[in-house]
Amino acid sequence: MQTLSIFLLSIIINACSSPDDIPKAESNPFSYIEAGSTLNAYSKTVNDTIGIEVLLTSQVFSDSRSYDLDNDGKDDINFLCIGGGSDENTWGMNTHITLLDSNEIVVTECNPPWNRDSLSPFSLTKGSDISSQSYFKQKSKSTYGFAFTADGSNGSGNCWGNEDYKFIGIKIKKEDSYAYAWIKLALKTEDKNLEIIIDSFGSRE
Repeated sequence: MQTLSIFLLSIIINACSSPDDIPKAESNPFSYIEAGSTLNAYSKTVNDTIGIEVLLTSQVFSDSRSYDLDNDGKDDINFLCIGGGSDENTWGMNTHITLLDSNEIVVTECNPPWNRDSLSPFSLTKGSDISSQSYFKQKSKSTYGFAFTADGSNGSGNCWGNEDYKFIGIKIKKEDSYAYAWIKLALKTEDKNLEIIIDSFGSRE
């Protein structure tokens, strides 16, 4: 009886300590997005919030942040939230992404009221591939808007979605090659509050 009890206890212990039951840390940041090939892999978790609250005081409010996506000591992209207004009928908020140097971004057709050429960053989802086959684009000013909120007379537009993490794809020009990068972010808009929440980013050639 004692032998049987020890045997059963051994089975229970082994079952509870099975490697499949032990949570594993995320060791590969590229497991949810495929960027580039295999060279010079780099990633960083930042958990940054870029945001504004519009107060109706005729002031312009803004917040911005730049990121070095491939860890070469040079920023590759800038995010900007900007807005302002004087009363309930005349206020607005906008987001901008500015590419630095000769970098390019994966874009999509979108028709927000403030963006006449209709190009905005394409919201890539988990499992997407960012490579030379992606539809990259660079405008002369290299600036893209992807969400706008205003009073009823001016309308609003959102090419991204609200409070849902997605990815932006970037192609970075290197000296004699390209690096392909991703940025994981969510957009949150509520009344006169606007936030871009940057979770992480990474790149590889």
